[in-house]
Amino acid sequence: MSRECHWRRAAITGLCLLLFPAVSSAAIQAAENLPPLLKSLPQALGKLSYYHPQKKEGRFSIARRNGISLRSLSLANPRGDQSGELLLPKLFFPPPGEPNSLLLNLAERMLYLYDEKGQPCAAYPAAIGRVGWETPTGSFKIHQKRKNPTWFPPSWAKLEKPVPPGPENPLGDRWMGLSVPGYGLHATNSPASVGRAASHGCIRLYPEHAHDIYSRVSKGTRVKIIYETILLGYSPANHAIYLAVQPDIYRKGTNTPARAKAMLRQAGLDGFVDETELLHLLKSPRGVPIALLGSEFSLQVNGLSVATPLGPTMRGRDFLVPAAPLAAALGAGLSVEPLSNSFRMQREKKWFAFSPNNATAQGNGSILRLAAPPFQLVGCKTPAAAMPMVPVKAAGEALGASVWVDRRNRVIHITDKDYFARQQAFPNRLSYGQCHSPCDYPTINLIPFMQ
Repeated sequence: MSRECHWRRAAITGLCLLLFPAVSSAAIQAAENLPPLLKSLPQALGKLSYYHPQKKEGRFSIARRNGISLRSLSLANPRGDQSGELLLPKLFFPPPGEPNSLLLNLAERMLYLYDEKGQPCAAYPAAIGRVGWETPTGSFKIHQKRKNPTWFPPSWAKLEKPVPPGPENPLGDRWMGLSVPGYGLHATNSPASVGRAASHGCIRLYPEHAHDIYSRVSKGTRVKIIYETILLGYSPANHAIYLAVQPDIYRKGTNTPARAKAMLRQAGLDGFVDETELLHLLKSPRGVPIALLGSEFSLQVNGLSVATPLGPTMRGRDFLVPAAPLAAALGAGLSVEPLSNSFRMQREKKWFAFSPNNATAQGNGSILRLAAPPFQLVGCKTPAAAMPMVPVKAAGEALGASVWVDRRNRVIHITDKDYFARQQAFPNRLSYGQCHSPCDYPTINLIPFMQ
């Protein structure tokens, strides 16, 4: 391998660490040990955040300073900054890519950079071809690179002479031509157009982003261009599965209920998303990721945090949480009856039995009407490999605990009524509130309990 290739790989790695700081080894290990269905989803890049505009600060300057387009900022904030803050939509779910490559999703108007391991590490907003001059999809390579290029106008430009480098040159000061003639990535003298379908097929970038990419790619770098309007992904940091729907700018008919349901079914979420809500997202796409399963709420048992692969999800008048970590945190066992796909949480003489999508359960011999029916991620090979989600209030109280929600601080508190007595009786035993991590996901025992 040449010295130049080594330098470019190091440069790509450096850029990725600069734009999106490295995660800890513990976080990487946790992600690698996620349940298979979550691991198979595209992993999050970046995060959603809020920004408080200063007086007389324009939206375009806010968008550009934060590395997003004015279009995406406007879609994320249709009512402006009436609340005094703006949502910055910087949470992305890039599809798998090749090492040291670029990938452009036309529907999303985002260009992604992949590191030497094939992991997405940076995202850039881009302008694409307008309707009638669509940017082509496919697999290409960077064929040429030019600093301060001269633009040779095609016939549609109706210009007789080439345009030399300078402020009138629409290519800006960086050009990266693709292996398909007439198309390329370049800086622009019209940065406000970034994020829109505004070009005659080329990919426009903010000048500062074009400079970054130009210095870190070489001739032969692979560039893949796709068109995907429905995006699903998982954020290990937020412990949530997200759905984002982009406008179908090229009118390819991709935002259909059947297609969206098929993607949800593949992700194990068949039947979980409300159909009315799904239709609204498809008819009024904003491109902002919406949490389907998981939330900003955290779970605490006896004052200690319990990390779960999926965070508490509000459903009806209760919150659904993964049953296995909840049972482990309360010192209970979790078993499954494979034939009936029924689950049972039990701690000594107290127990809670439930079935996915059933609005009733059994607790200590009594029939319980649930405010939120349990849910199970489908598509797993066996019930034990699935991730049953249980209503936390109903399950916790059946096992003898009290449950209350601190909505202001977004915390669900579970207090084991017998916790302190048990701690005194068994001083050497692990606390029922022992903090768990997603990579310590408890095992579900395949023990038939229905006699």
